[in-house]
Amino acid sequence: MLGQPDNPETCAALGELWEVLVPITATVLRPKAIVGSHEELRLDLNSWNGADPFRGNGYGSILFTERGCKWFTQKWGNYVNFTEFPTT
Repeated sequence: MLGQPDNPETCAALGELWEVLVPITATVLRPKAIVGSHEELRLDLNSWNGADPFRGNGYGSILFTERGCKWFTQKWGNYVNFTEFPTT
């Protein structure tokens, strides 16, 4: 756990660790949501390079297209969960 002392046995068992770094490749707009509705994200298609997965400069999380979500779920579905966002 973060902030806890290192455990040499656990460190040895884990081996090398990797972090996924996804660059910002789009502009994502977050218009004000209507009370009681889901947050809506808007992707500026002119700013997006088609990368999958991608991040937007108006939103902090990693985003996937439907195609990318299906691929990632097939490969790593036991370790991740996806939440669908309405987009326009």
